[in-house]
Amino acid sequence: MSEERIHTYTAPGIVVFFEPKLCTHVAECIQGLPQVFNTRDKPWVHPEQAGADPIAEVIERCPTSALRYERTDGAPQEAIPKRNTVSVCPKGPLFFRGDLILTDALGNEVRRETRLALCRCGATRNPPFCDGRHFWQTFSDQGRVPGQALRQRTGAMPGALTITPLHNGPIQLKGPFELIDAKGVVRYREDGALLCRCGGSNNKPFCDFTHQWNGFQAP
Repeated sequence: MSEERIHTYTAPGIVVFFEPKLCTHVAECIQGLPQVFNTRDKPWVHPEQAGADPIAEVIERCPTSALRYERTDGAPQEAIPKRNTVSVCPKGPLFFRGDLILTDALGNEVRRETRLALCRCGATRNPPFCDGRHFWQTFSDQGRVPGQALRQRTGAMPGALTITPLHNGPIQLKGPFELIDAKGVVRYREDGALLCRCGGSNNKPFCDFTHQWNGFQAP
């Protein structure tokens, strides 16, 4: 987890961490435990208002890792999912879950997470993360997966998924993952792919190299 602007909230049995720059206001926390997560208050997180178990359960619904926790009561920490998934959000980002290694374009590990939301509209000001800017753009992809992408790798798929946003280019995936369309259907199981993040591909969510001529720039 980055050390930049991480807020800490402590209560018996649990410590809650909040990283504002990753929050896209999905509001799973507010809907799940409004007595703990209340944006009308300052500070807005009150972990003393619920037990450690329900707080941990609600935090794990956060798709961006803006909210994290550490159990201090001897209970298990957040488990690494047994499979890596990439869900295509209609008109929105790519939601990753699993054993995720995010690297820079040179392959240096930036962070290791279980949950990430990465931009695919091309407009974020916090690349490669989604910052919610798709709400104000003309990005309208419905989260379908093209028919030719119906590939199914067979057998077990253990291991981490390495996610590398290429300079001025797509998101490169290396490692086992399942690609899930907007209807929740697994449409693709493979060990690698190039996913569009410029917003311009005609073969979304896959890259078709439109970024080479539409002026997309991102580290």
